[in-house]
Amino acid sequence: MLSKKICPNEITYNTLIDGFCEDENLPAAMKVFTDMEMRDLKADVVTYNSLISGLCNDQKIHEALDLRDEMLGCGLQPNIATYSALINGYSEKGMLKEARELSNDAARQGLAPTAWNKEVFKEEKNKIETVKLRVEKIDRKEENGTVNVGEIRDRKEALAGIEEWLNNQAARWR
Repeated sequence: MLSKKICPNEITYNTLIDGFCEDENLPAAMKVFTDMEMRDLKADVVTYNSLISGLCNDQKIHEALDLRDEMLGCGLQPNIATYSALINGYSEKGMLKEARELSNDAARQGLAPTAWNKEVFKEEKNKIETVKLRVEKIDRKEENGTVNVGEIRDRKEALAGIEEWLNNQAARWR
């Protein structure tokens, strides 16, 4: 484009960034983002959401959070796509407490959950059901005297807390 004296704009850069993120080519996406900044073009919510989603898909949740903070520093407000990407990133890493905090933050911002968010939490609930079945199996072993009782109670307590949170999320989104 530049060789033909056509100057790319924000939409061009956003399209390239999103495409590279979709292709899981984060280095190229970040290079385009840097080039965009060097040309004094302003990144918008779409730019940041593409990068945040790409980073979360690559299990780089902390870098995604840094970009979200940069986004806020530029005066841009996260939208439901921002929260969805981060919630998924945390869920994929098994960080349900952090996912819950983000979900609650989105609700405080007046952002309605998407069907995709609901699906993420449905999958997490299914994972918890599987863990519950395993705990029940361990409970049966406990009855036979082959398992440490303290460990079982700790696990049950943790599972109860997670299950309560997921049920609260599901009730909020019905």
